[in-house]
Amino acid sequence: MVDEVKEDPFQWIKIMLDPSHKYYSNTQQRKQVSARLKKLGKTPEDVVADYLKCLWDYTIAHLKRKKGEDFQSVYTVKVVLTVPAVWSALAKDKTLRAAKQAGIKTGITLVTEPEAAALALLKDKYEETSIKVRATTRFFLFYRIFLKAIMD
Repeated sequence: MVDEVKEDPFQWIKIMLDPSHKYYSNTQQRKQVSARLKKLGKTPEDVVADYLKCLWDYTIAHLKRKKGEDFQSVYTVKVVLTVPAVWSALAKDKTLRAAKQAGIKTGITLVTEPEAAALALLKDKYEETSIKVRATTRFFLFYRIFLKAIMD
């Protein structure tokens, strides 16, 4: 069970991972976040790692309940984290380091948010019984075949 949050949640923490991001220069927000981080003795990576650890621990506990305590000897767990399309290499690296710090050691893939949205849409379209795509039919069918291959 998740404890009740007694303080305001962190805002702008994702932006703090990428000093090259256009919104990073927003001094007001950055000063507020930096002050909270300093008070806690944490870095932006630490806060992201704490968040991911909560998600990871919950996910592992859920899988153990549903698939059994030894599920990892039977199933391969892969983690896909989405990042903004304009994310710098430094921010991607910090995201991966935070995931590892959270206890996610292997099987981590970073995907840009637009790619994730497109794949989700294609999966939904794949499950439809009729196709209403005109100009991009070849592109769509390629991904339909690709998705079927990876889902089977």
